[in-house]
Amino acid sequence: TGAECVPVPSAWVAARTWSREHGGGGGVAVALAAKGPTAFVTEFGAGELPIATGPGRLMTGGEMRELPGRGVGVLLCDRFVIPIVGSPGDIPGLSVCEIGFDGLACVEMAELAAPVDPVELVPRYPREPEAVTKWRELKARKGG
Repeated sequence: TGAECVPVPSAWVAARTWSREHGGGGGVAVALAAKGPTAFVTEFGAGELPIATGPGRLMTGGEMRELPGRGVGVLLCDRFVIPIVGSPGDIPGLSVCEIGFDGLACVEMAELAAPVDPVELVPRYPREPEAVTKWRELKARKGG
């Protein structure tokens, strides 16, 4: 049919939702997929239409607490990230706020993403799936 899909990363939508609700502003980071001592963090520059400053990466709580030194004033996250980074208000220069997603923000950010053939659309995971990790651990314990 010639249809194309436009993959829009969740972090992009969260950053745009924040900027729509708060009128743009300074740098924002979005923390997703918390597990153990890390979360997957994407940083965005200041502005009404936030642009990722690079690909997201796994960060420890200590690394997230250093975000203000890189121009990030807001960390958007869910309740699973709080134990990793620390309580809101504990980090000078960093507001830790609840993440939100808005449908209009998704549409707006889709304009920045390149369309792909639907067959090529695959999810991106920041880390190996838990089932694969457990299988590897079990295999290693059994000697191979």
